[in-house]
Amino acid sequence: MAKEKKTKEAQEPKEVKEPKEKNAEMKNVFRHKDVLGGFYYDPKKDTFLGEIYGTNKEITFEGNSVTQLKASFICAAQQFLAEREIKRPMEDKPFGGTTTIRMEKVLHRNAVMLAAMEGISLNQFIERGIWLAVEESFNKTTEVKQD
Repeated sequence: MAKEKKTKEAQEPKEVKEPKEKNAEMKNVFRHKDVLGGFYYDPKKDTFLGEIYGTNKEITFEGNSVTQLKASFICAAQQFLAEREIKRPMEDKPFGGTTTIRMEKVLHRNAVMLAAMEGISLNQFIERGIWLAVEESFNKTTEVKQD
């Protein structure tokens, strides 16, 4: 008896796995002191799920309502801050201060010219732009304070 080949249509459907990187979904961000945490709504679980940013250790928070989510976030943020104080450095992701940036040639050329006009290096010009973008994004976060 010959083995039957399964066609693509006849193969069993693969289990759909949740994406490894949830950060793409976590566009909603809370801030408590200098701790940021992203969250999203999971309709399958009918709950909000979140994660503290900037740490190798997974610190999560969740809630069935926005009030519960905020309380859970504050608890998680305080846990992160407490562990960071005790262990210094905790499990913070290491950031070396260097990165490679790829950009369009015309943007590169214009950035070099503008930096030269201001009498600063390209690196200083880019760093200033990143600081401005970070500040703008940081201001868009929702600060959550303890009651």
